[in-house]
Amino acid sequence: MKFDPNWNTDAIYHHLASQTYLKGWKHGDSSVYYIEKNDVNINGNWTRNTRRLAGIENFFSRRAGALSANLTDCQKFFKPLKNYTVKYKDKTLINPTELNKHFNLYEEWKIYDSNFKEISISDKKRLKNIIKDIHIRDIEVGWSRQHESNWPSIRSDILNVISSNPKATRIPSVRKDEFINFMVSLEWRTKPTHPILEELFESVVAKPLLKSVMNEIIPEDERMYPFLETPKEEFLHNMLLKYYHQFLNDNGPIYQEAQEIIQKMNIELLVAENSSEFITSDNPVCRFINGDGLLEYIFPITPQVACAVRKGKPYDGNNYSVVYLKKEEVFKYNQKLKDNCFNGYILHRPSLTYYFK
Repeated sequence: MKFDPNWNTDAIYHHLASQTYLKGWKHGDSSVYYIEKNDVNINGNWTRNTRRLAGIENFFSRRAGALSANLTDCQKFFKPLKNYTVKYKDKTLINPTELNKHFNLYEEWKIYDSNFKEISISDKKRLKNIIKDIHIRDIEVGWSRQHESNWPSIRSDILNVISSNPKATRIPSVRKDEFINFMVSLEWRTKPTHPILEELFESVVAKPLLKSVMNEIIPEDERMYPFLETPKEEFLHNMLLKYYHQFLNDNGPIYQEAQEIIQKMNIELLVAENSSEFITSDNPVCRFINGDGLLEYIFPITPQVACAVRKGKPYDGNNYSVVYLKKEEVFKYNQKLKDNCFNGYILHRPSLTYYFK
């Protein structure tokens, strides 16, 4: 399905960790057992509804002033000004991208109506509120339609091949491209910030003084969105939206990371012993440097099956290898997944004995 920039939605609560994915651990309709990462007293009620878990309102939205906005976005943002003339420091701002670039200086604008009369302060404020109420959410719709909605069938197809070949140590790599695209894009969605974005930020703010400024708190009424509290957070968010937009159009760093895995790395399906299960979390894709000094990923697919992704010789792009784990081995993977979570981890059963020593 090709990305359509006209896609939009009224849904404002955006799940960073996919609700569709988390439902693989559900009990009942859409509840999971969720434990805070640093919670010592874990004897309480663990049940949480996936609808309000690991999400932030408008996280994948764009509005006026966004650095990631393109010309089409800016035309939508500033359509309410089509019958007005905008001046800033005696310069007339006509191009929508110029309006967007200077939107943070809106209070310094002079806005004139069709009779070349400067509008009142109240009308200027009203126009600003109208502009700020315009949100573009094509990325969230694109993610849902191109990737998230396919996850249940991808998961089902992988499990079916495993169950159809109960003694096989190698099975056809069904839905491999879709599987890896989902996994990689899920890691980019979740917190903490992806290391590539952090590296980009460090390269941009190499000077200590600039880095200090980027960590200053933005006054609440000046924030792009309430969750963007510092210039650093705003910068990282804008770059994430830019990269995600590229990914949905088969381009950019997220797409390149997925292609690197698809073309060069082996995928090992890990099947848990009956008396054990895999946890997942609000940050389900765990990346680390393994004992060979190479990048490795662990990603739980269901409570019964996870995957490990790593480079190895020979590379086998046509098959998944299958490894049946004893519960002690599952527990070791679970500890890595727990350590990797951002705020909390998720169980399928209300008992830690299936997951940890």
